[in-house]
Amino acid sequence: MKNIFIIATLMTSVFMPVNIALSQQYNSDGIYVGLDGSYDQIRDNIKATPDNIYNANGTAFGIFVGYRGSQDKFTVAVEARYGYSFISNDIITTNPTQRYSITHEFGGAIMPGFWLSEQALIYAKVGFNQSTQIKTLQDIEFKSSNSGISLGGGIQLYATDTVAIRAEYERSNLKGIVPIVYNASTYNDWKVRRNRFRVALITAF
Repeated sequence: MKNIFIIATLMTSVFMPVNIALSQQYNSDGIYVGLDGSYDQIRDNIKATPDNIYNANGTAFGIFVGYRGSQDKFTVAVEARYGYSFISNDIITTNPTQRYSITHEFGGAIMPGFWLSEQALIYAKVGFNQSTQIKTLQDIEFKSSNSGISLGGGIQLYATDTVAIRAEYERSNLKGIVPIVYNASTYNDWKVRRNRFRVALITAF
């Protein structure tokens, strides 16, 4: 709950200046909601043979709400998102019961962009993610809620004045659950990198 409150406070601090500084110049400006789905690639920073200790690919889904304002060709949006990831895989280890997964996600982002036309815009993205990570060892679950910064960008195309589709790439760096032991070595600086390829359907009000 504390992390959700922090994210909400940060989003409000960004939303208010955007709302004041930018007008609703386009029909698609204002409040919007969306649904998204993504294909994620997870890698960690501990090199093993032939791969890192943890590698996984999988899907994730989410819902989000945002606000967009525009001034001439410049546009900026702020978003808050909840998602759920289905990525999980066994860590490379002699113990087959050791497993790692990411489940719940909360986050926010600010997305400055540029209108290519009244039906298309491109944008960059800077965000903050809070993810629930689960490490299972000998059938015992250890949960940790870890945060990280995400960077990315994408393109948004409008089928109508208020309905759009979005294609986006996002990279996040999350701190992993520590310590982790591999080949009799203990690692206290375990980080997880996520590459996310996402599509979304958006409707504005």
